[in-house]
Amino acid sequence: MSEDAFDDEELGPSKSARKREMKALQDLTLQLSAMTESQLESFGLAPATRAAVREVGRMKPSSARNRQMKFAAQHLAKEDLEPVYQWFDNRKARHAAENRRFHELERWRDRLLGEGDEALSDLLAQHPGLDVQAIRQLMRTARKESETGKPPAAARKLFKLLRDSGV
Repeated sequence: MSEDAFDDEELGPSKSARKREMKALQDLTLQLSAMTESQLESFGLAPATRAAVREVGRMKPSSARNRQMKFAAQHLAKEDLEPVYQWFDNRKARHAAENRRFHELERWRDRLLGEGDEALSDLLAQHPGLDVQAIRQLMRTARKESETGKPPAAARKLFKLLRDSGV
């Protein structure tokens, strides 16, 4: 038989690729083991797979747990994991959106404290229903606290007001 007779497709994935795949499944097993039973059921996993994953969650880190993770990963390899990956992607996207909103609120608070009325005008142009009097009072108090070296309680209250107002 000549070397041309062997195609890469016939050989399948390399040993290193199979190891990476199994490691990814073991990592997934560890993440799934922290979930509730109802969450695991929502993914449509087989009862034997759910049981193997739950067992990992009950065990303390040890060589026995590592063997159980490998066992559960073998079960996961036979499952349709698209709903699981979709759930993690959605969770990551929600977390990223929350972080963006948090940073946007911080930027508004910092602008209000740094720029004053100019920033307040910009904020009111984008969000006309805000309580201007409360915002101005918190801005003044935050400036006084900053000048006297007190903890930034008013700045935190301003942040909370912006967050609760839907900015």
